[in-house]
Amino acid sequence: MKICVLTSAHPPLDARIFYKEACSLRRAGYDVVLIAPYPRQRQGGDSSCETGSCEKGSGPSSQGPNSHEAGVSETRRSGAAGYPQEEIVEGIRIRYVPPFASRLQRVRNLRAIYHAAVEEQADLYHFHDPDLIWTGLTLQKKLGKPVIYDVHEYYADSLKTRYWLPAPLRKTAAAVFERLEKGAASRFAGIMTVNHHMEGLFKQYNPVGASLFNFPLQEQFQFERPSSKFGAKCELGTGPSFQEISEEVTEGADEEAQESFDSSDCSGVPVGTVAPVILYLGGINRERGLEVILEAMPLVREKHPDAVCKLVGPLELGGISEKYLPMENWLEKGNIQVLGKVPYSQVPAILRDSHIALVPLLPTLNYTKAIPVKLIEYMAAGLPVVGSRFGYIEQILREDECGSLAEPGEPQSLAQEICTLIENPAQALKYAQNGWDAFHEKYSWESEEKKLLAVYEQVLGGQ
Repeated sequence: MKICVLTSAHPPLDARIFYKEACSLRRAGYDVVLIAPYPRQRQGGDSSCETGSCEKGSGPSSQGPNSHEAGVSETRRSGAAGYPQEEIVEGIRIRYVPPFASRLQRVRNLRAIYHAAVEEQADLYHFHDPDLIWTGLTLQKKLGKPVIYDVHEYYADSLKTRYWLPAPLRKTAAAVFERLEKGAASRFAGIMTVNHHMEGLFKQYNPVGASLFNFPLQEQFQFERPSSKFGAKCELGTGPSFQEISEEVTEGADEEAQESFDSSDCSGVPVGTVAPVILYLGGINRERGLEVILEAMPLVREKHPDAVCKLVGPLELGGISEKYLPMENWLEKGNIQVLGKVPYSQVPAILRDSHIALVPLLPTLNYTKAIPVKLIEYMAAGLPVVGSRFGYIEQILREDECGSLAEPGEPQSLAQEICTLIENPAQALKYAQNGWDAFHEKYSWESEEKKLLAVYEQVLGGQ
């Protein structure tokens, strides 16, 4: 059977849409086509995939940024447009619509997505963006085929904090959208959500569906379980990463000795030759803790001057206080490196070279109800976490004992917890091991795939 996946806003090789759901469907024997906007960064230049992982039979953890041609079995150019009409990646045909650079262009793309979807004549349609709700309803009515709505966020709640909406209109816009979304949900063949709370909300309107937690793929996060060497990381100065600490530092040490391990016991190796690397992975803005990190890192450097913070992902300055602009001064004071968006294939190496990971989200309506994907990715990589004390973040860090909690929105609290982990490598190791264990036991995508396929079997059972 043919499945047509639609997105108007996500990159074609989005981790959830492509590498998790679409690839799972392909492995289950479905013929999958994905309709998505062509990535702007590829237009008119490099033809390599934006994630750098188009080679057949391999995931984003193993491929370099120029591996595109090996994975594309067919490419059709659309001359004047300057980008391929379609490509085949991992056995999935990707059909492109024009790239967009603004919200207006994104809205204009909806017509192109609809016509492309109709041409595909699929047995089932599965869309991933709220602006495709009307498209989904129209496809279901015109073609008589089932349509699944994949809800990634609490969109109505998120409208209440969108800086690009005039403040007086946000609550009204949220209320109107919520009513429209719930009404449409009752008409679709099924609803996929990202957590149990959201699933419960939609079950009131549509009983068919499942919560698919956006957990990482084990095959893309093949990190070894952190060993006792991890305890010598941070600022002990014995090598470029926790995993490469000299054997003589911890080998043969008993548990009690490791619990009291101190940097002064580092076999004569000068302290500080390896800087602690604090990582934030994913898009960042005010609500995700940008201002908190900007203020916290100078405080961390008062105790640990060599500490460096890496921000990996898109940086969004909308809504940020003028106090932090221009940002260059804050970045310099905190030794903060803004790496921006990187190929997905580079993420494992970045995780491997980091020492402490951050989830400093603010308790907005959206984040209090969601499990941040970055938290699970940190755990999969064997990193100790410092996260905000609320919601699923607090629940997971407490239950799985894989990190420490900072008060949300308080730079002093975040800085204190970071410093505590730097100064207590044995505790950092324990957190790292617990997180790694929990990921392999219950937080990988492989455990979610079965629910996706079960819903498809239910929806398509009569066809």
